[in-house]
Amino acid sequence: KKGMPLAVIDIPELKDELTEKLAKVEQAKSAEGQAIAAITQSEAMVKQRLAEVKQTQSHKLEKKALLELQETKLKRVQGLFDQGSIGEENLDEAKYAVKAAQSALDSVSADEKAALANVNAAKAGEEKAKADKASATANLKVATAVAKRAETMVGFAVVKAPFDGII
Repeated sequence: KKGMPLAVIDIPELKDELTEKLAKVEQAKSAEGQAIAAITQSEAMVKQRLAEVKQTQSHKLEKKALLELQETKLKRVQGLFDQGSIGEENLDEAKYAVKAAQSALDSVSADEKAALANVNAAKAGEEKAKADKASATANLKVATAVAKRAETMVGFAVVKAPFDGII
């Protein structure tokens, strides 16, 4: 009958090549899975870094309020000092409290800049992970095509009847 195998040629090299190509397909699938996991991980990192920025901004507001409080106290102490009601040591303490509050605010402002830089770095990592996934997907397509070609070549080892007849 047409399509029945007439002869099978044993070509071990082609079979080995097919096995290799199928293994490369599995390897490419694994690489794609790892790339997808890296995207998930990098997205989580971006969220974490954004939360750090919010936390730093909250601390910054707190330090601004503390600075305003110390500046208000300094004005009061300055007025009392000008009236002669308190000594110079009280005025010095109030001035140092303002300086300390300003330093704390400056420190938190630097932390905020660092946190924003970390967000940008995390976003860059996310973009890289997405590019790696696209590359892994392309490699999987190539590996699949190469494996199909090897399957086709192995298929040529079977000689089939072109039409019904008797041999």
